[in-house]
Amino acid sequence: MTTGNAFAYVILIDGQIVGSARRTLQKRAVTIETRLFLPLTEAQEQAVAVAAQRYGEFMGLPMALQWAHVGPESGPRQGPQPASPS
Repeated sequence: MTTGNAFAYVILIDGQIVGSARRTLQKRAVTIETRLFLPLTEAQEQAVAVAAQRYGEFMGLPMALQWAHVGPESGPRQGPQPASPS
């Protein structure tokens, strides 16, 4: 039996757990799916996007970021994507 671990990757902002993340590696890309427990400010969402971009760079792969809000005010929403390197 296989079970998932919702806290494999924890998203922390100012020492508070605000969500979790899961990564999926493909041959030529990495996808990071977030599950946010709290609404984030625009600046906080941008910080998460930048951290995800840095992870993609560390892996040497293009990165796609998917957002899911599971806490209050949840629902489909498009969060920021990190800027493409120039």
